[in-house]
Amino acid sequence: MVLSISEFLFPNNLSAMEMEQVILSVIAIFCIYKLLKNKWHIEDNIFLFLSTLLISFIPAFYSYTVAMNPFYYAFIFFVYMIYAEFCQKYFLMALFAILATQTVEPGALMVGAYLLAKIVIDLITKFKSKNKDSRIPQFYVAIVMVSSYAFWILLHASAKVTTWSMSIGTNTESDF
Repeated sequence: MVLSISEFLFPNNLSAMEMEQVILSVIAIFCIYKLLKNKWHIEDNIFLFLSTLLISFIPAFYSYTVAMNPFYYAFIFFVYMIYAEFCQKYFLMALFAILATQTVEPGALMVGAYLLAKIVIDLITKFKSKNKDSRIPQFYVAIVMVSSYAFWILLHASAKVTTWSMSIGTNTESDF
């Protein structure tokens, strides 16, 4: 969905798609910078700059900035989801969780494991502190994510649409 923006604006232009990917990467680096500064309270500007620079030049991050790979988009949306959670923008968190999970299957694993860990940590924290407020926003995001998967499954089952993963080993003709 996100890749199609540059494809619609500039059809068959690889440079536009690469530019879009670079812009998304720069936004992700900014999110990582803000998380390091505000969530983990790194106050030393030189250490903060070097930490952000080091993260931006790890091979998985740096090499996929200009190479097309759907796994990279799952990672980018995962970073956006964590930043949206830090800013307490739970609607955006749910949106980025859905984008990460619908990009590739490992995105669902990343987001699901993160949300499950956050829910368990929040439940333990609330149980220990005897806090009366029982709302856990990550639980609602997990419900939205699972609901989007259920909708996707129902949509594909009702339309009898097959994907390559559903048709491996079978010789079926498409209705298209």
